[in-house]
Amino acid sequence: MTSRIISQLIILYFLLGIVESCSDFVFLVDTEIDDSPLGRGLQRRRDLVLKAAEQLDLSTGLHRVALIIYGKRPSDELLAGSFDDFATTDEFVQVLKSEFDALLLRNETRRLLPSIGSADALEILLKRVLSKKRMNSPVVVLAFTDGRIRPNEAARLERISAQLSKKHYIHTFAINPEGSISVERLATLELLTNGDKKAIVTSQNRQISAEQKMNDILAPFLSCQKFSKSRILRRKPKVATTAAPRQVDPECLIDVVLLMDFSGGAVDKREKYLNLGAELIKDVKLGPDAVQVAFVRFSGPKRTDTVFHLKKHQNAKNAVFEMLATPSLGGTTRIGAAMLDAFREFDAKFGGRSTAQKVMIVFTDGFSQDDPTDAAVKLYQENIRLFSVAVEDHNLPADFDNLKAIATNLLKMARKLNCVQTRKKGTPGI
Repeated sequence: MTSRIISQLIILYFLLGIVESCSDFVFLVDTEIDDSPLGRGLQRRRDLVLKAAEQLDLSTGLHRVALIIYGKRPSDELLAGSFDDFATTDEFVQVLKSEFDALLLRNETRRLLPSIGSADALEILLKRVLSKKRMNSPVVVLAFTDGRIRPNEAARLERISAQLSKKHYIHTFAINPEGSISVERLATLELLTNGDKKAIVTSQNRQISAEQKMNDILAPFLSCQKFSKSRILRRKPKVATTAAPRQVDPECLIDVVLLMDFSGGAVDKREKYLNLGAELIKDVKLGPDAVQVAFVRFSGPKRTDTVFHLKKHQNAKNAVFEMLATPSLGGTTRIGAAMLDAFREFDAKFGGRSTAQKVMIVFTDGFSQDDPTDAAVKLYQENIRLFSVAVEDHNLPADFDNLKAIATNLLKMARKLNCVQTRKKGTPGI
């Protein structure tokens, strides 16, 4: 079965988990000189920024960094460097020192543009930086600012911060080294963190310095600990019987969701997708102690349709029969939204098992009106193994970037789904 499936698959991309990467950092640095003598507030900010920067390990590639500088500047270009622009930590530190020194040196002839606020900096992050992030790597946003709000900025800052907070891979921290901060400026720090007070670093608590609190926050990201900002924890179902438990091979306990693009653009590929899906499961043992399969079709906005849930079929032939009889939907294509909708199929009420391995296989050409990257990251954080499958089309080649954003390795999964039959022949499982 495996060889027949693999011979028909034109595109198989393995992405999630192949790169040993750590964190991507974004430094948002407000360089506005405060009203204190000699700009001491900015000097304290400078010291903290440099101490954070010196902890990065850029030369190995485990960490990467982007730099956005705002405030009163001689230029309206806020992006001082993106993720690929700083090869070493020393190089990044030198750029920071140069930026700060140029502002702290008194130069009455230098012309500065009107003050640029945090909302503008976040917009640069959203539009020009995040597209270059690494898959599987958290993005740690460090906003070094005194919290000064610019005129008519609050509503826009709140909107952009809320938009960023919905991205599960982003962790935003607002850092102000001052010990005395006004209520208005604290409110700005809360806007930057979308109301998360624990993500605000100051020196207001005399028992712990801003530097120490910043280091505590950075530690898990610097050491490459793997964790999710939002994790769903499910309780194990209560045992309602005293009968002896059945012997179940955990390697064969798999919940699979087949998600197929039935949009207007894929109407000529529908039959091929169905045949590939049928070939994948037709010889697999289905049931509560083995593999379970759900089938979901999708097209445009709010057009994700579950054909059958995980708990419905315990006979592969019946599952294949119902799947092959499913008509197209037509319309546009929203891969990311469909992936998040299909994620609900792993819920216990539809037959999802807390002890099962969870797999989603997306059959699509990759062309979508939304970006599936955020959805792929969300599912990865929920321990869903993702695969993408496309079929050959000489007239309209598949969108490789979107498929890569979804995919892992289907070859091993094809073997795992057939693990019961394979092991009868003496072949070890994967």
